[in-house]
Amino acid sequence: MPEIDENMTLNELITHCASEKLSVKNPAWLVFWQRYRSRIYGMARYACKKNIPPQHRLFNDIVDDVVGEVLLILNNELAGFRNRDDETRFMAWLAIIINRATLRYMQKNYSRIYFVDKNREGPCSGEQFHCWELYDYLVAFFRKARKKNSVQLERDINIFMLYTFADFSPEAIKRQPCMKSVSLRAIQLVINRMRKKLETDRFI
Repeated sequence: MPEIDENMTLNELITHCASEKLSVKNPAWLVFWQRYRSRIYGMARYACKKNIPPQHRLFNDIVDDVVGEVLLILNNELAGFRNRDDETRFMAWLAIIINRATLRYMQKNYSRIYFVDKNREGPCSGEQFHCWELYDYLVAFFRKARKKNSVQLERDINIFMLYTFADFSPEAIKRQPCMKSVSLRAIQLVINRMRKKLETDRFI
């Protein structure tokens, strides 16, 4: 039986969590939970805060429900994570799963009357998880993916980040002073191309 301990590498931990032997799988998941519990809850709280006020009487219950959904997803998807030697990439992947699980949960269970006014707090005001971690990683990812950096690459990154993180529509991006010379069609193509790059690389 492989040794299960808290000092396992990410690759070893994922491998053991995917084991068909319960005697290996169950202890590995316990280690996984101990290692990532606070980060998962921090990300889930941040994601839920974008939709429902923390002072809402159901907030903590909603966070618990979202975490439960995330664990179900991880049980099915964790073994498919490929970049097991990259903790930063794993955390970015985990953040995407949590954000998507939160969005699906809120859309399924709550109407818009529960949603918090997004103008009252910035998009990166999370407590334990800062979306700048994911932002910085994505910027580095796109720069590395493009063999030749250029002014156009930086423009494309800015377009994609405005669309993804600031929730700007292509039309809103077009209205920005620095985008006057860029057509709406070009902005849409940039967004689709960079999203496709993430999908091709199995980042999302």
